[in-house]
Amino acid sequence: MKIIVTKSLDNMTNDYETASDCSLEELVEKKSEVQRLKKMRERKRRELFEEEDKIERENERLQEEMRRRMRGRTRVARTTIAFIHDVNPVFDRKRLLYIYPNGIFVV
Repeated sequence: MKIIVTKSLDNMTNDYETASDCSLEELVEKKSEVQRLKKMRERKRRELFEEEDKIERENERLQEEMRRRMRGRTRVARTTIAFIHDVNPVFDRKRLLYIYPNGIFVV
């Protein structure tokens, strides 16, 4: 739409500026058409800027929501891995774990 409005406006402006053999009525009509096209171009430009601003605000909102979600779910888990060579562990039923003679236990 922008290209069409710009091309029409450029053509109308050139016609208006070079029209020396037109009557006064035709010049007034051409001038009013040029003004109408200029207003349309400005309105479309404002609408474009408003849509770009709306998209930017939505993008910022989504980024902030993702940051908030990531902060809320970050946890650090500590894990210990032990290599056990003893093959005879004792199962402690009270604590529900295996205890090896070297003192290491496994859940």
